[in-house]
Amino acid sequence: MLIVKLLICICILEITTYIGIMLGRELKNRTKEYVKLQSICTYIEGRIKYSQDNLIDIFEDVCKENKDNNFGKLFKDITYEMKKNIYSLNECISRGISNNQYRFSSDFGILLELSNNLGKSNVENQIKAIELAKERIVEKITESRVIESKNTKLYRNLGVICGIMLVIVLI
Repeated sequence: MLIVKLLICICILEITTYIGIMLGRELKNRTKEYVKLQSICTYIEGRIKYSQDNLIDIFEDVCKENKDNNFGKLFKDITYEMKKNIYSLNECISRGISNNQYRFSSDFGILLELSNNLGKSNVENQIKAIELAKERIVEKITESRVIESKNTKLYRNLGVICGIMLVIVLI
């Protein structure tokens, strides 16, 4: 009976520690997503500036380049909505974000603000809007790194402490 209790206590401690580690990883992934969004904006800026392709072609290429992350699915949905030719770009991005369940979907507000200027104005204004979006992304990256450095260790330790507390209650 004592061995069973000990095994259950070890399992509880491992599970709560794992949950704490996973929450910390989510914060790291959030920072990585911002960095990826920044590189996507740079790519879009280059394509608009130098090749002057239409947005559907640009977004399809972004989708192909980002198959393995959230942005690939997001830009695939945006492209699909744009090809319907029913909605504005802003509505297409909104629908793309709402179609996918992102943990930090509020972070895609930068894309929504950017969509107000893409495709509606001349190339120079579109480039300025993308540069502004990239500046906001840099601010978000800095903010995210501060939050990550503070809370990653907190979540890890909180997972261990909660596990110890549950073990004590069970004993």
